[in-house]
Amino acid sequence: METLADGIYMFSNIVANQYLLVDDTGLTLIDTGLKSNYRTIVRGIQSIGHDLAELSNILITHADGDHCGALSRLKQDTRAAAMTSKPEADAIEAGTSSRELKPTGALLTMVLRAGEPIFRAQPAKIDRMLSPGDDLPVAGGMTVIDSSGHTPGHLSYFLPGSRILFSGDSIFLKKSGLIPSYGLNCWNETRAIESLENQMKLLPRLICGGHGIIRIGSR
Repeated sequence: METLADGIYMFSNIVANQYLLVDDTGLTLIDTGLKSNYRTIVRGIQSIGHDLAELSNILITHADGDHCGALSRLKQDTRAAAMTSKPEADAIEAGTSSRELKPTGALLTMVLRAGEPIFRAQPAKIDRMLSPGDDLPVAGGMTVIDSSGHTPGHLSYFLPGSRILFSGDSIFLKKSGLIPSYGLNCWNETRAIESLENQMKLLPRLICGGHGIIRIGSR
């Protein structure tokens, strides 16, 4: 587990990143990773001198299995409140995706089917539906951001005080620079572009993405 800032940690693996925020209200986890990631989360929390029982909030960016796969197990073993938008909550509670994937060609379709058992998430209860603009009492104050595009109800989470943005799969870094979600697993590419532009207006100094971190001004 890597320390990103005071009280902010990253679980990094080859599939997706998850983030742990520690403050005097308890522990807040942003995304959970695949269902097999449960033990990694437990060990990471213990490695910084805390216990899984201290987990009080689980914020989900979207309903893909590499972002909410371990939620069901975490809900069983903690009293943490799970939160996300209604479109993503509906999918998570049903154990489905919040949008239809659009593979092109037989080979890609076969690859997606082969990976389905790994990425499938068990249904899990969502305790609170979040809306863009909601303020959460986490890490000195967190704002819920609409970053739909990758999925219909994709959310990002922003800490205005430290200008740290947890962007899920709404922002990626390529050689050409920052790009939005696109391609077969993007629900609406036009909306994804708008979400990227709106998030950059927040002037984040650190973007904690689902598949990488971006330090603005360090490149």
